Amino acid sequence: GEGSKSDAFYNAVSRLNVGICLGFPFATVAVIGFDALYAGAEAARTLWTGVAYFAFVAAIVAGAFVGRDVYTVTRRIVVAVGIAGLLTVVANLVAYGIPQGASEGTAAARHALVAIALLSIATVFASTLMPRERNRTKRKRVPTVSVFQDGLEPAE
Repeated sequence: GEGSKSDAFYNAVSRLNVGICLGFPFATVAVIGFDALYAGAEAARTLWTGVAYFAFVAAIVAGAFVGRDVYTVTRRIVVAVGIAGLLTVVANLVAYGIPQGASEGTAAARHALVAIALLSIATVFASTLMPRERNRTKRKRVPTVSVFQDGLEPAE
């Protein structure tokens, strides 16, 4: 039945959820920086970009299992995502400079860098608003009740 699993099981599921939900956005931002700094053979760029993407996801998922509680882990990963975004902007500026010209491609590149920078700053700022410690009161599980338990028909 509901709630029959152990607290360790629910803790593991919570950490996995945090790792996956935050790992993919982190990897998306981090791989843009990776691509800017990639110095290998051009023919292998796509392969190594894909490997790097899933390595970043795996690192965040693994990192979600390190820490005293899910809240603290979440807060740390949110900070890491914001910092990765800022580092991505810096890496792109160092590797390519400020995109120049009036073509659609360079305008899009400038807009993307500005968007990543703004979202990263907002993410870091939002993480500072998160309390350092979570309220430690024990939460009670609320049992769910089926609407049809009493023989009620669904509303039409």
